[in-house]
Amino acid sequence: MTRPMYQVPKPHKNASKKAIDTPIAKRKKVVLNFVQREEIITKKKNGYCPKKRSLDYMVGLSTIYDIIAKGSAELSKFRTDNPDSAIRFTFKTSNYPLLDEALNL
Repeated sequence: MTRPMYQVPKPHKNASKKAIDTPIAKRKKVVLNFVQREEIITKKKNGYCPKKRSLDYMVGLSTIYDIIAKGSAELSKFRTDNPDSAIRFTFKTSNYPLLDEALNL
């Protein structure tokens, strides 16, 4: 038995209407820099809710908990080893320090 050409498929009985009407939105990848990571850690120490922080920075709740778990010790260690890398997004040091000085990174 074939279905007519313009027939719309019916939703399953247990499917909610909201799930059918709204398309699935994929979250964009957000990379936090060191200043934002430090803000997350200090706000957690001041008593702010991690769920609210995840909504503010548009990252997952597990990312917030990972940043808090690693803590400021790892961030401060990297910052003392590399004082000019305040805006870098990764813990990787540069292979060309003279070029970084010229570009003021």
